[in-house]
Amino acid sequence: MTAQRLLFSDTLCLIGLFCLCWKAPHPWPLWAAGLQLLAVMTEVSVLFLRTGTLRWTLLTVVALSGYGVLLVLWIGTFAAARRRFRVRSQSVAESSE
Repeated sequence: MTAQRLLFSDTLCLIGLFCLCWKAPHPWPLWAAGLQLLAVMTEVSVLFLRTGTLRWTLLTVVALSGYGVLLVLWIGTFAAARRRFRVRSQSVAESSE
């Protein structure tokens, strides 16, 4: 039952990331959605494959793709903050002239 709940929540996250990709002009939501898709498809494989070693390998892929999604979201947030700071500093420089 826990695997189905995890698959449901990850699928909802995937849908949200795809909606974000639809309107975002930046590439990082696409990378996050791709890694989330990898996690969802791996969870589907885990549900249907009942072998021990292969199952742990697939769960490792799910965990690593989750870290990848977090890394891409962090990079996107950092890039947006830098861009916002750059725009503010340019507007302050223009207004002081």
